[in-house]
Amino acid sequence: MIVDKEQDFSEIRTGILQKVFQSPEIAFEIYQKSDGFGYGEIVRTHFLLWIFAPAFKLISNFIFSILSFVRSDDGEWTVFSGVLFSFLIYPVILFLIIQFDVFRVFLKKADRTKGETLPPANILLLSFLPFSASSVFWILPSPFQAIFVAISFFLSCALSVRNLKKILNWNDKDVLIFFLSGSAYLLTGILFLTVIYNLIRTLLN
Repeated sequence: MIVDKEQDFSEIRTGILQKVFQSPEIAFEIYQKSDGFGYGEIVRTHFLLWIFAPAFKLISNFIFSILSFVRSDDGEWTVFSGVLFSFLIYPVILFLIIQFDVFRVFLKKADRTKGETLPPANILLLSFLPFSASSVFWILPSPFQAIFVAISFFLSCALSVRNLKKILNWNDKDVLIFFLSGSAYLLTGILFLTVIYNLIRTLLN
């Protein structure tokens, strides 16, 4: 039974990845209608995409290091250069996206006693699947890898705006207010952590 469920999740995961590029609204509908495929499975989908980044970066470094050695070019053997960064960039960006998603859900106060429900969750998390899928571009030589990863990031941003408008019926003003408010929320959190860090450092010194 566990195997069957995992197989179902694999099919759902594949379907969402296909539709998020073709029709983001349908991808969100698939997610909403899929029983058991929740937040944890979306994060797992992102992680399964991230692991390609260090693997492809390692392969890319190995190939170009060999070419550099054959051509007798000046430079150091950099097989592991950028491998850790190629992986860490994804969870860091996604952590920020998750915070925006959480802020968006709780931005609208819902009175459960009146039958009001919270808005749909994980809209931004689904919209950023193309960014996680950009892990395959780390096999390309620099600066092409950075260019295509950046394009994937902006594509995910565009999909986020499109989904917010389509799913929540937001207009341009609503989207702008949300991102400005979310940015202020994150900056406030960062400022608070910076103050705490400086206080701890001062006490330890």
